[in-house]
Amino acid sequence: MFHGRASGPALFSSDSMRGAALVIICLLAAGCGGGSERALTTTETKAKRQAAPAVEPEIRVADLANGRANLDRADLVVVPPGTRGVEELAREHPDAHFLLIGTPYERAPGPNVAGVLFRDDEAAYLAGVVAGLVTSGEGTLDPGVAWVGGRRIAVADAFERGVHGVDPAVRVAKKWTETEPALCKEAALDEVARGASVLLTGTGACADGVLAAAREQNAVGLSLGDFERPEVAVGQFVRDARQGLFHGGENVVFGTASGAVGVGKLDPRVPAEAVAEARAVEQELAAGLRSPG
Repeated sequence: MFHGRASGPALFSSDSMRGAALVIICLLAAGCGGGSERALTTTETKAKRQAAPAVEPEIRVADLANGRANLDRADLVVVPPGTRGVEELAREHPDAHFLLIGTPYERAPGPNVAGVLFRDDEAAYLAGVVAGLVTSGEGTLDPGVAWVGGRRIAVADAFERGVHGVDPAVRVAKKWTETEPALCKEAALDEVARGASVLLTGTGACADGVLAAAREQNAVGLSLGDFERPEVAVGQFVRDARQGLFHGGENVVFGTASGAVGVGKLDPRVPAEAVAEARAVEQELAAGLRSPG
């Protein structure tokens, strides 16, 4: 299904004498058609044709965000976070490979299920850089920012390092909450009341509550999802599939080096200059010139 090689026509006609004369004339003229490149011999031309790339197979991608109508014809199925019943769907469609965006494959284990994960420490570090740039530009006497969400110590610490890499004087609060949106919103409002002008949260329902609080209080709201590019990760899975490589029963982690983690569309209150500086830091992370740890 996924293999095949294009074939070309024969190099010469059956009139061997006429073909031989043509080769001699071309060689003496240093190439037919007046070109400056050396004319190819029969052996070289044949080798070049044999080295021509195989025709890439079509990879059919279905996104469960758009419904489940085309699963029978799909090679890859993109599964948004929070989708229910994935394990059963994967069993019903064994020829398709399911990509759980932002979710470990252990949530729906199967030989044709892969978790598409992102370097949350890199995402949080970039968010910290943005937060540090925003607060340093405000010129307040006691600038503060906060992580509001689940108890994700490594993520909150990476956020703090990103902030202090810009301005060590900024206070970084870490507010652990349950995942209930109302509780997350209440915790976020508390942090704004304590002087946080930028809030970072994770993804999902809790993040919705935190970002709602930020909007209400005119604070800058950021989520880890603002620094993830699922379309880049899916594109890599498509390229792998064209080569006959399908992922299943594993997690595949993407970071800035792949382009799947980076500065995306942010809260409109973030100045354009801060976005540009954060994207420069993203390039340093991708090149290994900087570390979130």
